[in-house]
Formats: sequence, C-alpha cells, structure tokens
Amino acid sequence: MDHNVRLALLVVLLFVYLFICAGMFHALEPWTDASWLKNSNFSFSPEDLRNSTAENRNATAPFPLVPRSYFESFFYMMSVITTIGYGHIVPVNGFAKFFTAISANFGIPLVIYILAHFGSKVSNLVLEGEDRFLRRVPGPYGRRTVTVMLVELFGLFFILMVPGSIFARLEGWNFADGTWYAFVSVTTIGFGDLVSGQRYAGVEADPNLPLFNFYILCKCCYILVGMTWVATLWFLIADVLPPVRPEGQQVQKAEEPEPEPVPRGTLLSNQA
Repeated sequence: MDHNVRLALLVVLLFVYLFICAGMFHALEPWTDASWLKNSNFSFSPEDLRNSTAENRNATAPFPLVPRSYFESFFYMMSVITTIGYGHIVPVNGFAKFFTAISANFGIPLVIYILAHFGSKVSNLVLEGEDRFLRRVPGPYGRRTVTVMLVELFGLFFILMVPGSIFARLEGWNFADGTWYAFVSVTTIGFGDLVSGQRYAGVEADPNLPLFNFYILCKCCYILVGMTWVATLWFLIADVLPPVRPEGQQVQKAEEPEPEPVPRGTLLSNQA
C-alpha cells in the first residue's frame, strides 16, 4: 500500500475512533446533556456539580465541567488523546473515568504515530527546499539554523497569530488571549485558563447549533495541523544534534581492518 494512502487511512481511523469514543463517553454521562437537564426535574444543578467536583479550582470558572452536547464530548476526547487536557470537561462517574483511561491508552499512541509520520514528511519537504534555496548559506549548521528560523516564523504567523485572531474574534477575546490559547493548544501545554467554545461570536455558546459543532471539528483539525508544525521543528532540530549516549558509556573506536595475509615466500622473494 502506498505510504500516503496509509497515512490518510490512519487519519480517517483517528477521527472514527474519536467519534466512537465521544459517543460512548456521552452515553456514560447522559444526565449531563444540557437540553435534558433543562427539561427535567433533576435537583442537582450544574453549579452544585461544579462545587462538588472541583474543590481545588475556582468555583466561578465559566466552564461547564460536563459535556453539554455530543460534540463537546468529541472535543473532550480530542483533548485527552492529544494530551492537552484543558480541564474544562471532566468525567464525573467511575465508568466515565475508566473509559477515558482506556481510550487514552489506545488513542495517544495513534496520535503520536500519525504526528511522527506527518512531521517526517513535512521536514523532508523542508529539507528539499533547504538544498535548493539555501545553498549559499555557509556550513550545514548555518543552513539548518536559517531553515529552523524560517519554519518557526512561518508557524508563528500562520499557526499562532492568524488562528489566534480568529479565536479572538469568535470568542470575544483580545488578540493576545487568542494567540495565547493557540500556543498552549498546539504545544499541548493546555493550562485551561482559556478554553474556546464557551462563547461564540461574543455571546454564550449554544451547543445545539450546527455551526457551533462545525466550529468544534475545525478546532480539532487545527490542533492536528499545529502539532504537526511542532513535530516538524523537532525533526529539523534533532537531525543536526549529536547522538546522545547513556552516561558512562564509552565511545567504541572503529576497528582497524586487519592486514591481508602475505603468502609465504612472497616477502623474501621481493627482498632478493
């Protein structure tokens, strides 16, 4: 099978896995659905849930802590398998916690495998451009330094600043907050101080809007693209770093080839 086709199938498999896991996670927390909770006589309010499950965090934080819709469960699973972990949604019952742990054990290696292949392919394309356009830069380390700086500047503008301005527009943030959210997302830091999807176009987000669900899918694709940029930088830098040896291990000297045996009588005949 062609390598590109296999990689495309892996991406499809990742999203299918996310859709299945999101559905199962949402089914494990059916009472947290926003429309069901609103139309029921359930006496346990979201504020009570926030206070009971978040003793060590700010109780006034504007996060639901529980998925309000299926697509919020989808974004929750995306934050789990990418190890971002914003903390804006958490599993409440034991079954949901156990399922999250199991799905992460399979999803995280799949994401790492896909990112490794994407980062390798993109870095190879970048290296082809380096050989073509940076020939006049002296030294291999000089060329690689310029290449890394150009890739870094490209990502700062197209991966952080441009999406950050879009987040700021849709979420009602300023430009600095939007760029900060983009940074902590693609680097998988995920502080959780800012989480997109809580507001839409400056007003409280409605998880039942189809456009809002499309927005969540776009965010998931953006996170994968941004993490690919980070993986590409890692490949470009690691390519020129010296190999790392375990502490105390000595460098083995290359064995010198043994001289070829001289046929008996040849040396004496040459001296005669």
